Amino acid sequence: MGAWKKFPYDNAGFNYAGDDLRQAWDQLHAGDCAVFPREERLQQAWRCFHRGDFNQAVKLADECGISGHAVANKATGIYATYLEDEESQQIKCFKAAIKRAEQAIAHMEYGNGLYLLYGENRLEDVTDLYIKAAEMVPRDAMEKLDVESALAELE
Repeated sequence: MGAWKKFPYDNAGFNYAGDDLRQAWDQLHAGDCAVFPREERLQQAWRCFHRGDFNQAVKLADECGISGHAVANKATGIYATYLEDEESQQIKCFKAAIKRAEQAIAHMEYGNGLYLLYGENRLEDVTDLYIKAAEMVPRDAMEKLDVESALAELE
């Protein structure tokens, strides 16, 4: 995906070394309610994420397999949304997250993001993503809701 831009602000206060990450976890993850990871490599990926080293967070998370998908996709999305200026690179980032997740919600969120960023100018791409989401076979109730949401958007 090319070189990722560095976090442009002072991040000295965001370095959660050692047990500091565990102690700050509940506050850092009050919004997503993520469970504190047992794997040290995954903890390191989250440390990278929280200090703004999004590229390294993704690399470490990808090494952890499926247990790293949450931090990898979160880091990818935050980076693409706030730091990456090149549309082609943003799209590569979002596609990597979709490939990692490959769920209806990923297609829906990517489509929603494109629509919010570009409106009618990217409607064809948004529609294609909703179609992909609508064609997925749901594995649980949440995915069924995502598929139904995609179908409703296409009506």
